[in-house]
Amino acid sequence: MKKLTFIALILCISGCTKKENWQPATKSTEPLLGALHALNEVILHDVFSPPVASRILAYTSIAAYEASIVNQPGFKSLAGQLKALNNIPKPTKDVEISSEIAGFSAFIGMSKKLVFSPAMMDAYANKVYAHYEKAGVPSKVLQASKNYGEAVATHIADWAKKDQYKETRSAPKYTLVTNDPSRWIPTPPMYKEALEPHWQSIRTFAVDNAAQFTMLPFPKYNPDKNSPFYKDLMETYNVAKNLSEEQKAIALFWDDNAFALQVHGHAMFGVKKVTPGGHWMNIAAVAIRQKKRSVTEATESFARVAIAISDGFITCWYGKYATNRVRPETVINREMDEKWMPFLQTPPFPEYPSGHSTISRAAAEVLTQLHGDGFAFQDTTNVRYGNKARSFTSFRHAADEASISRVYGGIHYRTGTDGGADLGRKVGEWHNQKIKTRS
Repeated sequence: MKKLTFIALILCISGCTKKENWQPATKSTEPLLGALHALNEVILHDVFSPPVASRILAYTSIAAYEASIVNQPGFKSLAGQLKALNNIPKPTKDVEISSEIAGFSAFIGMSKKLVFSPAMMDAYANKVYAHYEKAGVPSKVLQASKNYGEAVATHIADWAKKDQYKETRSAPKYTLVTNDPSRWIPTPPMYKEALEPHWQSIRTFAVDNAAQFTMLPFPKYNPDKNSPFYKDLMETYNVAKNLSEEQKAIALFWDDNAFALQVHGHAMFGVKKVTPGGHWMNIAAVAIRQKKRSVTEATESFARVAIAISDGFITCWYGKYATNRVRPETVINREMDEKWMPFLQTPPFPEYPSGHSTISRAAAEVLTQLHGDGFAFQDTTNVRYGNKARSFTSFRHAADEASISRVYGGIHYRTGTDGGADLGRKVGEWHNQKIKTRS
């Protein structure tokens, strides 16, 4: 997404619109889509983990949706539908509000409450507000809309404070099990400690609890060459050793590692990429542009997708630390080939189920309900990281590719990606049945 696309569009609108007819200037979705891009940049800058990033994206998107549906008939509040979310405050009567500006303001206001670098969001927002002024939005309308968005953000922030996130920051340190070869242990090159081992205790948004869904069984650890586990392992080993150029491209496109450590001789440096949740939110943005959705419809898409992703992470993390399954890299280095390295860097948490597979399928199910099956699109999310854009015939097609990319990357067994995809499907279907944003 180009940072200044919205500026060019608003300048065109402001140049072609009479000052007294300012409403068209607020109808573009580009300011909101640009805000998503800005937030993803802040998430990378502040080095938030994928689960934490999903929480930030969810609360920010919910705030934007709730503020943008004011005076918009046909849309339903998420209050009473999401866990412990009470009625959203209403704007002051007899004060003109732009629902689009209010939604944008809530997005900015909520994001600033959750990140370490709020000034980065302010820098973007100030450009948008300046262009609204140039487009002729009356100062009273602009200020009232901003105030309402900020009030909604405050309400959502108060709700967010009670989701157990703060408690997980001070929870006991994860205890490694080192005397059982079936259990996860840290992997090279960073050998980082377990990431977010208490994430399953975060309050869910729409699913009942982290352990709600039954996960697919997977073969138990068994070094016997005739065992199902060994066959599962050998697929990852052999595929990763004989990758085609297309398979490498797929693995790299869906890497989405918020902070990977590259080692060259004695030199080490970090490489940041968009988080998995941020990637799928960008796919939601692609669909919004392609379908020419309204601003309110855009916030609806963001909220629906973001909460499915966040619930996907919570349920997936429950599975990861309940099963505590060893990564392929550990077993291969220990028992088969000590010099073998996966194509992608193994992330620091247990293998089953695959997080990418879970959240990708959850997002794909929601996007399919919003935009239809067979929705063809081009995903340019990771072009900025040197990858070529990839085209898909549907959201599920993209989710399937994201899932298999983890086998190509050498960091998952196929049963891990299959288990994640199945869990994500269940999360997405649950959301589609339970969450109603239209009257």
